[in-house]
Amino acid sequence: MSNGTYTYTGVWIDWSEGAICGATVTLSQKWAGILTASLAVVVSSAGSLFWNILAFTIHQAFTTKVWKKRDALHHQRQVILRNKGTLAAAWALLLLPFANQRKASKRFLRSLPFSTFAILTLLLFSLSGLFTSYISKLASASTLTLSSDCGGFEVDVVAGVISPLITKGLLDTYDAATYVRQCYQGDPNGPTCRTFPRPYLPFTTNSNTSCPFGDNMCAYNNQSAFQMDTGLLDSHKDFGINAPPEERLKFRRVCTCAPIHHGAALATVTNDSTFGEVIYVNAGSQPALGDNYTFVYTPAPNSDSFGYTLDDDPWMTAQINETMAETNTTLVMWSKSYEINLLGCIDQYQVCNPNKAGDSGCTTLGGIGSALHQAFTTKIGSLGFNIHQVMTASRLLSTVIDNGISSNVNGRGGAALNASMMAYQNIQTYIPPNQWQIEVSTWFATSLAKDQSQIVEWAAGPKNLPSGGWHITKPQNKYAQSQCNNQLVPRASGYENFSILGLAVTLMLCGIIVIIGLTIDTVVGWLRRGKSRYMRDQWEMEETLALQKAAYVGMDLWREDEEAIPLRAGEARDE
Repeated sequence: MSNGTYTYTGVWIDWSEGAICGATVTLSQKWAGILTASLAVVVSSAGSLFWNILAFTIHQAFTTKVWKKRDALHHQRQVILRNKGTLAAAWALLLLPFANQRKASKRFLRSLPFSTFAILTLLLFSLSGLFTSYISKLASASTLTLSSDCGGFEVDVVAGVISPLITKGLLDTYDAATYVRQCYQGDPNGPTCRTFPRPYLPFTTNSNTSCPFGDNMCAYNNQSAFQMDTGLLDSHKDFGINAPPEERLKFRRVCTCAPIHHGAALATVTNDSTFGEVIYVNAGSQPALGDNYTFVYTPAPNSDSFGYTLDDDPWMTAQINETMAETNTTLVMWSKSYEINLLGCIDQYQVCNPNKAGDSGCTTLGGIGSALHQAFTTKIGSLGFNIHQVMTASRLLSTVIDNGISSNVNGRGGAALNASMMAYQNIQTYIPPNQWQIEVSTWFATSLAKDQSQIVEWAAGPKNLPSGGWHITKPQNKYAQSQCNNQLVPRASGYENFSILGLAVTLMLCGIIVIIGLTIDTVVGWLRRGKSRYMRDQWEMEETLALQKAAYVGMDLWREDEEAIPLRAGEARDE
């Protein structure tokens, strides 16, 4: 990716969960640690004040009028409830039945349950403080990636210089092929598969679909083609283009392949004075290149060709016996049946507006040119795209345009084949009759992996480009620029997400507890009038400073000013 790529920090919405549940704040590891610690302090403070509420409620429930006789345990329990914090109250209430109260009736039943309340409050809010870190786990598992090089790129045409597209195309294919082996064919939950919004894009296969070419061109019959179909992929869920439902698109990629039937018109053999025998494959002309053939091939000498075990694969046929007699043994070998075996594939694409019912919001399944033409010209009115969908369609289709199945073979030679990984020197071990289907499935998956990568590159900046010969194409309007700010990727290392809803609920509940805990005695005291006033008075009388004053007054030690306290008989004043 570009050197200017970075992770967005701040408030944003992950539309996977909607506007409320998806509201997220992304912070660096440093600030995330500070926020988590602060939340733990807030929850702990709320726990302390929750005990104030609980203790006040219990105290008032057991407050009696002054003239009603109560034993010492009752009064001491009331004082503990009035003045002790959670932990101190739990310990004091636990010890109370044993402290000079052996004659009190039901002393354990009158004290230990309240000690249990204090312990449970302490445990509850201590655990809640620890679990505040889970607010980050409730949040989005993705972050937004941004780059100063957002918007795609164009190559500079320079005479005599190989186009950067060739270099990038080949390197992208090698990267994608590696990713396919690890995440499409391997374990998608592995650490190397946390690159894109989804580890892989699913697709289905059909090994008995109609031949996409002319009559009798497919090797077996007109129902022997192999089709791979992604179905309708979601621009948000599958490609990570973050958007509310009304701004999303559906995208579909289909590829149908079949070995081509051998016939007299398939190829023309000529002798060239420079290259020797040359084979021209006649599977369709290339007008853009001025050629009336598909491609040209120079056969390698027989000594350079692979030896094969007997193979009934319709594309990789090896049925010519090449038994070799060696000392004390005979090697039964099979060589290629044809100099050239042709495999044909057709790539098709479709984009749909999910806000319209059925196929009314879809382009017709067809080539990339057809999909582009319909999406932006002939069917733009009937598709009903809004401006955000138009930008997403442009981004998707411009990305996949160079990722057809042929791009996964060009320039790679034998490395494009899985079968080549099972060849030792010139000897090919056994390959199954459906090896050609395994090969094209891998190529199709490689196209999907390139789609995934290049969708992210559009926002994060291109990769695998040489140092020169190209330039970034910046978005030209606010709608295109918005595409630079909506690319989801798996949460980047060094960053944490927090659910704004989780933060709001936590702070709101803790705030309510704190406010009530600080004011409950004052507010309830204002409401105590007439017959219930004694409950307010007793709460005030049993406060620590009030008890101290009563004790000092009783000992004639209390002064409202700074006058010297009078001495008792026989006492001396220390100066």
